[in-house]
Amino acid sequence: MMTGESIVILGGGSAGWMTASYLKKALRGVDIVLIESANVGTIGVGEASFSTLKLFFDYLGIDEAEWMPQCNATYKLAIKFNNWTAGGGSFYHPFQRYDVIDGNNLGEWWLHLKPNDAAFDSVCFSTPSLCENNRSPRYLDGTVFDHNVKATFNPANKTRPNAFLSNHRAQRAGPANSDSSLSGFSA
Repeated sequence: MMTGESIVILGGGSAGWMTASYLKKALRGVDIVLIESANVGTIGVGEASFSTLKLFFDYLGIDEAEWMPQCNATYKLAIKFNNWTAGGGSFYHPFQRYDVIDGNNLGEWWLHLKPNDAAFDSVCFSTPSLCENNRSPRYLDGTVFDHNVKATFNPANKTRPNAFLSNHRAQRAGPANSDSSLSGFSA
């Protein structure tokens, strides 16, 4: 049932295509139109995706096994900062939630106890150990071995998620409109 309402999203890229895809699913009956320039490429810097990206694709009804390979994505567990300490040590900023014990998270326990000057990241999280040992947050069958590890999804090529969403919508919602300078999405 069409309401006669429409939303126009000007500009593609990750934000444009994700917004168009989300709104199309959320606002049934509203025409969603995305207009992007064929002459303006994806910048692809300064973008990061967190574990909630999987929830986004789940909401769209797109299985991880479909979009991960198409986006050439990897699981990103943390950022490692080398020479972080005075002694030249490193620090991992993990994308993982604290475990909570007796109402306090492990970060609070670490601050209170400071066990043998043990490194905060390795005491409070499992992620540094995974990274140092080149391990994945998942078994080969795709199940997560530790529900507390929340991986991010890091596409190597920032244009691939945009192209994937564009192709996914075109396949399920009809062909995209285009001319020499603009490409559109209307479903």
